[in-house]
Amino acid sequence: MSRSVPYDLDRPDVPPAEEIVALASRAAAADGDPPFSDQTLVDLRSARDGRVRTVLARSREGELLGAAVRVPEPDGAHLVELVVGPSHRGVLGDEPLQHHCQTVASYPLSAGSLLQAFVSTC
Repeated sequence: MSRSVPYDLDRPDVPPAEEIVALASRAAAADGDPPFSDQTLVDLRSARDGRVRTVLARSREGELLGAAVRVPEPDGAHLVELVVGPSHRGVLGDEPLQHHCQTVASYPLSAGSLLQAFVSTC
């Protein structure tokens, strides 16, 4: 039986770039390495045409807890990069997410759950 956890998933039409960049900056400070490539950050900041897609995990209060960002590559492939906020890692475990975006998540938040949510909805 799954337990309810305090986050919701969202897939906005226009990604909140500065909010995602701020989360990535906190993760980079904690990890010593940035979670996103420079090109992903450039694409994210200029994303207005729907080419960049995101899945966001937010607390019930609206705080951004994690993000998956997909950007197209020149060869037609897609690059997906993920970040989970340092203060939220390991707190909720690693059980995979089984729900689609736009629904309340009933499983713990992890980079793996964000990736599974992204793959299942895109």
